[in-house]
Parts: sequence; C-alpha cells; structure tokens
Amino acid sequence: MATCFVQAKPEMYGVGIRVAFYLQWFGSLWFNYADQVVLPDLRLSGLCLSGSMTLAVLIKSAERGLQPSEMYVMIVLATGSCMFLVPVYAWRAMTGCRCYWDPSYWTEEDPLRIYRVVNFITVFVGACVGVWFFGAYLPGQQDDACQQYGFFFGQISLRDCAFIVLNSMLHVAVATICLLILRARCRTKLRTRSDTLRRRRRRRREKYVPSAPVSPIPVFFISYIFTDSYSHVRLLSTLNFVSDCSVWAILIVTIELSIEYNNLSASNEANATTQLFALFASLGACLRAYWLHVVDTDARDGGEEQVRHERWPMSQADWLTLAEYQRAINEARRNGRRSRHRR
Repeated sequence: MATCFVQAKPEMYGVGIRVAFYLQWFGSLWFNYADQVVLPDLRLSGLCLSGSMTLAVLIKSAERGLQPSEMYVMIVLATGSCMFLVPVYAWRAMTGCRCYWDPSYWTEEDPLRIYRVVNFITVFVGACVGVWFFGAYLPGQQDDACQQYGFFFGQISLRDCAFIVLNSMLHVAVATICLLILRARCRTKLRTRSDTLRRRRRRRREKYVPSAPVSPIPVFFISYIFTDSYSHVRLLSTLNFVSDCSVWAILIVTIELSIEYNNLSASNEANATTQLFALFASLGACLRAYWLHVVDTDARDGGEEQVRHERWPMSQADWLTLAEYQRAINEARRNGRRSRHRR
C-alpha cells in the first residue's frame, strides 16, 4: 500500500526543534549523573519544551490541521521526558519500592514546589493526550487509500492493533502512576500527625550503612561487593544513567525513522525562527549548566585546598576532638537513615 502524501510542517517539528529536544534530554541525563546541582535550569527548559509541544498538539488537533503521522511525531516529542520515568518505576516495582535500591532517593536535586506541580501537570496532560491519540483517534482513521507508519523496533502501520494497544497501555500506565502519586500526596496532606511524618525527606548522599535489606531479585546481591555506601550510590547512579541513555537512543530512533517512513524529510530544513529559537535556547541551557558545573567543581576543589592549608598542622588534641565529633555525626546519620528506611 502506498504511503500517504503529507505536507511537512518544519515550524512544528523541524530539525531545529527536534535537536533542541535531543540536547535537553541528553543534558538532563548527563548532569543527573555528573552534577545534580546544575539540573534545575535544564529541567525548566525541558518543561517549557514539553509544555509548548503539548499545547501545539492540542491546538492543531482542535483545528484538524495535522495528519496522524505528524501527531505521532509531536506526541513522542511532547511525552519523551516522561518516558525516562518508565524504567525507574519498573525498577521500583522489581525492588519492592525499597528506598535503598531507589536511585532517586540518593539524589541531591531538590526542585521547588511550583516546579514539581507544573511538571506533574505537564506529564499528566501529555499522558492523557497520548491515551486519546492511541486509544480514540487512531482507531477512528479508516482511510484505506494510503498508509502512515510509526516505529516499534521496525516499521509498523499506525493502524496496527498491537501497536495501538501497546502505546495505549504505556500512556495509561504513566497516567495511572500520576494519579497514584496525587492520591498519596493528598492523603499525606490530610493526615494530622507529628511533624516527623510531615517533614520532607532530605535526599542527600550521606554515609549510610544499613542492615542488608531483603531483595526479591538475586542479581541485586552484586552490590554487596562494595564496602561503602558511596560505591552503592554510584552503582545505582550508573545503572540509572545507562537506562536513561537507552531511552534517549530509542526516542531519537523512533522520531527520525518515523519522519523517514512518512516522507517528512522536508522538515529537515532549519529555516524557521521557531526552530532556531528553540535550538539556541536548549543549547544555551546546556552550556550554562556545563559552565556552572566547571565553576562549582573549581570552587569545591579550591575550598578543600584552602581548608587543608589553613588547618594544617593540627595538634593531637584537635585531631582527637575532630575524630570523636565525626564519629558522633556519622552515627547520628546512620540512625536517622535506618529509621526512615524501616518506615
């Protein structure tokens, strides 16, 4: 069956806009592994990109100005950021939702409340748009004169039942997780308990040597070859980074091959202001994050050198006092972590 002729719209999903999304995704996953302090700016730029693409899909859908293949590409761009959460929640389910095995539990990132609320709304709306597109819109397209294609580890028709069901289930799962999180938050707010239960957990990579948790998967015992908590945290961070890189590569292949399958190569021309604006905005956010990472690293190294030179040499009494204080601090941290882990 012949491929449908679709007039490409570079101002909606052109190469500049696509590269802006790719840069933002890669910057977020890289600095989530290398330096989480600089993540807020990248998260904000990604929120703006996803929100604007979701609004564009809603507006153009109301105007009926897009073909199914174009809507498919734009929905993948809009919901790409929440696809990185799918392996994370699958990992949590496999580990029994134990915070000891959760990479996000050890993160140093502490976003503002307003960002979390807006990001939650964006992810939920994007998932709902995906459910509508795959569950209601695509099954209603009965044009048998030509064919439009998507990607699922190969070329596949957008009207294929298995393709529609799998994508619908994926977006339904994301929307369901959002609703469960909202329900848990509302129940937490309605509880009238002590300040200890209402206090937010401080997620910092502190020294933590808990009792060995029972894990349902034998492969997790590979982490016991590490003797300190820092190695355990780096192991989880590395696994999360590999997972994010895999999702990032799959998203790029899905978008680019879908454009190739549906003869939308005209969108590869970066000749629109919207494309260049999105591209340079995303590039600027990545460069700024890299600059802050370099400056912050130099400042930390310089501060450590300054402390080392100013406090050396120390008397024996000072060393004993410092060692006793450090042991007390470490013990208090371990006790606090154990109590939160048991809850």
